[in-house]
Order: sequence, then C-alpha cells, then structure tokens
Amino acid sequence: MHNTAERAAAIAIRTRELKHTRRARQTSLAMWLSSAACLALIAAAALTMPTLMARQIDVIGSGSDAAAGVLAESGASGYVLVGLLAFSLGCGVTILCYRLRRRDRERRDG
Repeated sequence: MHNTAERAAAIAIRTRELKHTRRARQTSLAMWLSSAACLALIAAAALTMPTLMARQIDVIGSGSDAAAGVLAESGASGYVLVGLLAFSLGCGVTILCYRLRRRDRERRDG
C-alpha cells in the first residue's frame, strides 16, 4: 500500500507526463500545419505564375523596350522568382520548427 504522499507524487508525475505529451502533440501539429500552408502557398504561386506572365506580356507587349519589370523579360525569370520564394519560405519554416523545438526543450528542462 502506498501512503497519501506517494500517491500525490505519482499523480504529479503522471500529470507532467500528460502535459508533456499534449505539448509535443501541439508542437507537431503546428509544424505540420505551417508546412502544409507553405506548400499550398508555393503550389498556388507556381500554378498562377504562367497566367500572370502571359497577362503581363500581353499588356506590355513582347519586345518592348519600355518593359522594366523583371518578369516581363522572359518566362523563365518568373519560375526563378518562385523558386527563390519557395527557398526562403522553406528556410523560414525550418527556423520556425527549430525555435519551437528549442522552446519545448527549454520548458521541459526548466
């Protein structure tokens, strides 16, 4: 038989374990949701880029010397821009996940 103090200590330990599990689940969910949102944003940008490029070239006119936009010169530059945006978004998500994990470790240890 356990006395009351031992039971209270066991309850406190179990409570901490449950809170840690819930926090880990929330952190994992936040990472998955942010990754999914970034992927959706990248896919949307990649799918809309050709139509935006076609409209811009039609408005400005191909071969116009007055075209000052980066995307008006050629179709490839639009895809390069989307690639750079995707890379920067990936870096941002990586940094976010790293900071969330570090904060979780600090809370667990502290």
